[in-house]
Amino acid sequence: MPTAKGQEQTVSPELYADVCPKCKGKVHKASGENPSKEYIDAVNEAINRVIKDGYESNYNAELTSITAKELTSTVIKAYSEIKPVWNAPDTEMIQRLTQDVWQFSSAKNYQELRDLTLLLKDEKGELRSLSDFKKEASKVIGLYNENWIETEVNTAIASSQNAARWTEFQQDKDTIPNLEYQTVGDKYVRSEHQVLDGIIKAIQDVFWKTHYPPNGWGCRCEAVQTLEISTTPANKTPNVAIPKMFQTNLAESKLVFPKGHPYYEDIPEHVLIKTLKHIPTEDAFRVERYKETPVLTHVLHEAHELHNNKIITNTLIDKYKSISKIELLPNISDKELDLKKKFYPKRWHEQIGAKNPDALIQINGKDTVVELKYLTGNGKHIKRHLEDAAAKSEYAVMMLTRESQLKEDWLKTKLDAWFLNTDKKHFKGLLILDADGKELYKKSNLL
Repeated sequence: MPTAKGQEQTVSPELYADVCPKCKGKVHKASGENPSKEYIDAVNEAINRVIKDGYESNYNAELTSITAKELTSTVIKAYSEIKPVWNAPDTEMIQRLTQDVWQFSSAKNYQELRDLTLLLKDEKGELRSLSDFKKEASKVIGLYNENWIETEVNTAIASSQNAARWTEFQQDKDTIPNLEYQTVGDKYVRSEHQVLDGIIKAIQDVFWKTHYPPNGWGCRCEAVQTLEISTTPANKTPNVAIPKMFQTNLAESKLVFPKGHPYYEDIPEHVLIKTLKHIPTEDAFRVERYKETPVLTHVLHEAHELHNNKIITNTLIDKYKSISKIELLPNISDKELDLKKKFYPKRWHEQIGAKNPDALIQINGKDTVVELKYLTGNGKHIKRHLEDAAAKSEYAVMMLTRESQLKEDWLKTKLDAWFLNTDKKHFKGLLILDADGKELYKKSNLL
């Protein structure tokens, strides 16, 4: 596609040309699925609006949202096909994969608009006519939102399914320590992957650092658990040419797309931050329901806390009918204070600081800023956790594990004294529950 003199399209039209030397990605893809019709319609409408608006920005929140939501739904569906029931590692993995999808979509959006902007002038540096521009632009749009998105959807499926398997392998590695490389065994398997079929290595072997599937665009290989005790020796392990971008274990890194993807080349850091600033709040939350109560999880909610936070929120919904909605909030840098204001009621804006509370819980129709604490161990550091919660929220809910040795009388004495002496007037209350959801301490009748 000809662009202004001295400038080239930022992402090569041959981006996924090496998807497979046999099928070129046209047959027998990882899933056999294409992007949804809703995606195609939405992205075309958004592109038309961008063209009409005249490219006043190199970023379009709507386009990023459309792509991210399409890929996120693909990730969750594919992961769930392998592991329908999620435990803590699964919940963290899904959250990390979702975060990666949003970054990838933001980078893709930036490169697409950049390529379209370059087309405003022809190879002589002269402004194109509108009809000529639309003709050339349609080629770029076709690449990004028809050709390439198919490969990206299938990569999302392959990466997510292999990530689900990886979490399971990690949980079973003490009893089933070895994995076997396995192809789908049909005529479309590329030769460099075929020679890996049947290779057995311990899950902790460095082999899986560079050979865990997917190992290329359109790769349909997988690793499976094996009870075979003997592993493939190094001198019988083929040295195959895996693309540099895929010489990594995406599942171990909790990624859908490799970090060496061309979309990330020469992209300013602030562009990815803009994802947060401009994407409509409702698009950045994944909506689920627990017993008909909506629980919204922001894409940037702290991944390693998500599973335990959901244990707490589900317990609260079970116990307190006054709760009508829960939002699990994003972890946002203290440099983005204006952005934080999008997620909190106005009365809380003066209290916004460097630390991020976990949730906004609607109680009796009023939004309350809440910190959630899932306390492992014997609970002896509970006062330290209370200080942390009071610094960033107006209400705290703490849940103890069965290992806790804290008694109701001790809690009442120590915590009542803390409330008498604290200078944090914005902090209104505390609820402590045991592992079964029984109230051990309650300050405030909010719940």
